[in-house]
Amino acid sequence: MNPEFQRNLWLELPSHRLVAMPAVLVLVFFAAWLAGGSLSFAGAAQLLITLLLIVWGSRLAAEAVLAEVIGHTWDSQRMSALGPWEMTWGKLLGSTAFMWYGCAWCVGAFLFSPHSDFTLLVRLLLAGLEAQALALLLSMVLIRGEPVSLRFQVTIAQTVSVLVIMPFLFFTLFNRPQTVHWYGFIIPFDVFVTVFQIAFVGWTVLGAYQMLRTALQYSSGSLTWLLFVVFGVSFIAGFDQLQPLAGTLGMPTPAVTRLFIGFCAAVGLTYACALVEPKSLVRLRQWLMLLRRGRIRQGEPLSPAWFAALVIAVVLGLLTMVNIVGLKAPTAPLPLGPLALVLAILLFTLRDLALFYYLVLYSRFGGGNLAIAVYLMTAYFLLPVILSSARLDGLMAVLVPSAAGPPELVVLPVLIEALAAIGLVVQRWRAVGIEGLDRGAINGQ
Repeated sequence: MNPEFQRNLWLELPSHRLVAMPAVLVLVFFAAWLAGGSLSFAGAAQLLITLLLIVWGSRLAAEAVLAEVIGHTWDSQRMSALGPWEMTWGKLLGSTAFMWYGCAWCVGAFLFSPHSDFTLLVRLLLAGLEAQALALLLSMVLIRGEPVSLRFQVTIAQTVSVLVIMPFLFFTLFNRPQTVHWYGFIIPFDVFVTVFQIAFVGWTVLGAYQMLRTALQYSSGSLTWLLFVVFGVSFIAGFDQLQPLAGTLGMPTPAVTRLFIGFCAAVGLTYACALVEPKSLVRLRQWLMLLRRGRIRQGEPLSPAWFAALVIAVVLGLLTMVNIVGLKAPTAPLPLGPLALVLAILLFTLRDLALFYYLVLYSRFGGGNLAIAVYLMTAYFLLPVILSSARLDGLMAVLVPSAAGPPELVVLPVLIEALAAIGLVVQRWRAVGIEGLDRGAINGQ
């Protein structure tokens, strides 16, 4: 048996826990039966599965590695004979074994109820596994940035994983459409979501495995992450329900609309990575130095996750603009509105990425995450609300990408903002002396 899995079983499943879990669950189910009969019985089983696997299980999965770091035992584990795959599933399933044990009792009670739904049960179990795998992955990402408070990083990993799973829960428990229109195909909703959940679990576990490979000093490039970005962009671009919304922005054909939707999805992934991934200035310095020396392959493992998503976004943005121009009639005027919108979104992304790193460089403690959150809230919520309330909608393009208004007003202000933000980063980078740090660590790579 996997030693890591066996160790976690001994820790998570002592004899008193094996007795206490079913005893408490029996009392809960008995109370639910008395309160509302078989319907409340089934509802209690659903709620308990959600709490055990998604809420509590994601917490335990997030602590699987971070608790080792806090307890100063992580380095000794990294030096053990365990391989990355053994450690991945040993920590993922072992650290959450007690939750799955309790879930097994809930599954039996749910199937016993006359109101049981096997499809719903499968999707709940998959959602639980998704939340736990994502929490483990995020915890591995967070420890790369030398976080100030490791306990707080556990909370971040758990919170983000639960928020990501919330849409699955909503469409599983409260609103289950009959069909999904995806790339022109009409697919039964339950089949579509179940298959996607399985794929999501696979990608997340693979991501955790890659992160553990890196932690154990195995060579690991960014190809897996790049493929996931392509998968995620292709998946989101396939929803036909998004076509009318994107079509109102001036996209000429459904194919171009899908390119634009994929472009927006890649931009969203860029922001998500830039926000979640720790912005380690040392890693960034090492990566840039290797790129300047032409050692691209050596620098690939050090590249920030947002970079791959940004490259995909730039490619899709350029393809969108090329197709918009190429599909216009020979005598028709150049469609400047949609072209300006795509260019403005790219410039806003570059501006925000630059400001993220400027705020990190300016932070006394090397963090800056709170400042980034305040900046985003101000730039994309407070100021637009103030402008809208003051009936100054014509200036909205200065703050957010807009399809309305003259193209020059959509592009020029954000172009100036992006150049200014990049200039601030360069100035601050030189002021704090990042480039003057010891370069010996690079020469040995």
